Order: sequence, then structure tokens, then C-alpha cells
Amino acid sequence: IVLPSPPRSPDVLDVSVHANPPKQDILWRWDFNHDQPGIPPAGFVGMGRNDDNAAVWEVQVDQDTSRGVQRLVRSPACSLQDCVRLLVADQVSTTYPDVTVQVRGPRLADQSELGIAIAVTDRDNYYAITLQPGTGLVTTRRVTDGTVTVLGQVTAKLAPKAWHTMRVQRINFLHLDKGRLAVYIDGAQVAAVEDAVLPQEGQVGLIALGPSAAQFDGLHVLDLVSNRTFSQPAAY
Repeated sequence: IVLPSPPRSPDVLDVSVHANPPKQDILWRWDFNHDQPGIPPAGFVGMGRNDDNAAVWEVQVDQDTSRGVQRLVRSPACSLQDCVRLLVADQVSTTYPDVTVQVRGPRLADQSELGIAIAVTDRDNYYAITLQPGTGLVTTRRVTDGTVTVLGQVTAKLAPKAWHTMRVQRINFLHLDKGRLAVYIDGAQVAAVEDAVLPQEGQVGLIALGPSAAQFDGLHVLDLVSNRTFSQPAAY
């Protein structure tokens, strides 16, 4: 008895498909050195609330000569205490982002914060992970239709330096839909915040809270494709 060979798709038989796989964008980097000073960086859009200048962002030349001639992204000072400024990468959307950025803010007593925004769908819906440079306070917030929910707070011990590295990973647990945010400051993990609402695709960007100016450099975004769930969650 000779069994017939199963039919195969032309794509399976075409070796060129395997030799030239489609490009997958899973890594994005911005150092802003090729952006024009005085205007927002290319590929980003500003969002804000509560102030006419809330959406103003610009690239500027770093005045710290010890780093050489470099450029960074700056959000200028805001006139209101509760000012919120968002800068979002317009063409980058991911469900499991791994985001790293260098941040610098004044060590003032006004409790201004700066950090990373993920799962951004608009100016009223996103997650914010922020650092207060004056105190080391790290806060994770969920913003839904403009309503802010604080998911966690912890105080990190900051080294006495101007720039700090923030990193946020959106991960899951054993490939099940149990959303969690891992937060790192200067290479050390300081928080792991769980949130059942988290699994959603969205944009990634920078955020500044409060009246003080904020500065950012070296933004890296990685799509953690290995963290995607094997299957949909159970119906019960």
C-alpha cells in the first residue's frame, strides 16, 4: 500500500522564502544626535494635559562638556504643579516592551518626576513608571480615561550622579496572561508590579510630571517576542 504524499504549500517548497525571511522590527534606538535642535525629535509626537506648554518637547545640545557634543530630548518647565507631558514614538507599538532610557532631572523639592510611558493609546490611557530625582521615589501608575491609579511605590537608593538609567520590562509569568512590570534603576531591580489590566498593545514614550524641566537620552525599545503567551487565557 502506497500512501499519497500530503499536499504542500508552494511557500513550503520555495526555498527562497526560508533564505529571505520577512523583516521583523523588534528593536528601536534613539540617541537624538542626528535630530535638529529646537524642535521635537523625528518620529515622535507630544501629548499633554493641564497646560498650554504641556506638549512642548525639543532636542537640545547637551551643555555637559564632559560627555562631548551630544544631543538629548528636553521637556521644558511647566507653569502648573500637576503638569503632565508625554512624548510618544509615533510608529512603535508593542505588547511586551523592554524600555531603557537615561534620565536627568533637577534635585528640587517640588517633587517633579520623569520616566517611561508604555501601553499608550492616547493622552488619557497609558502606564507611567517615574523617578523622583530628589528623593529616589519610583512610582508605577495606570491611567485609564484620565483617572490615575497608583500600582506601586518604592524608594531607590540613588548614586550621587546627574544621569540615571531607567528600565521597564513588561513580562508575564510562565507564559500565562499574568501581566507584570519589572522596574530597574541604574541596573538594579527595585520593583515588580502585577496588574491584570496590563495585557494590551500600545505605544512607548517618555513622560515628565510636575513643573520642573526633564532631560532624556539614549532611548532603547525592545519587543520581547519570547514573552508572548502560548495560548489565550481560559474562559473560567
